[in-house]
Amino acid sequence: MPIQISSAGAKKLLITFAPDCYINSGGIAILIGILAESRKQGQAIRMTGLSSHFQKIFAMVGLTKHAQIHPSEEAALAEF
Repeated sequence: MPIQISSAGAKKLLITFAPDCYINSGGIAILIGILAESRKQGQAIRMTGLSSHFQKIFAMVGLTKHAQIHPSEEAALAEF
């Protein structure tokens, strides 16, 4: 995903999660890869839609150091 987005010239990425989504360790590994590639490309990433449970997990594994979590799409877009 990041390679295609990077080649298209995107500099800002918003990842929106469905309220009832479930993310396993494989999904977290993919997100880590996306964040690493996006950082190399100089892309800013924001996330929204995460339950409080996954917000805690993302903070514990360090994802929030590389992508901010916002309560809504509007709030995330305003921070770009």
